[in-house]
Amino acid sequence: MGNVPSRHRYPSFPDGLTVLDANGQWRGSDNQIQREASKLLIVLVPIDVEDLIDHVSNEKSPASSKNPSSNL
Repeated sequence: MGNVPSRHRYPSFPDGLTVLDANGQWRGSDNQIQREASKLLIVLVPIDVEDLIDHVSNEKSPASSKNPSSNL
């Protein structure tokens, strides 16, 4: 992952991680598309699925507050 040496990165995630090569792009201040190679770091952490479902089902978005039937 770029300039961050492995000895600093991997001990922070003893249960593992995934690093993928990626290509990023954005529109720069000159209105031109800018591109650069990058890395995508994926770290999975254990969660309580029931807590996650409760959290997601209790969130209200602007769309769901206008249409109660979309609030599943």
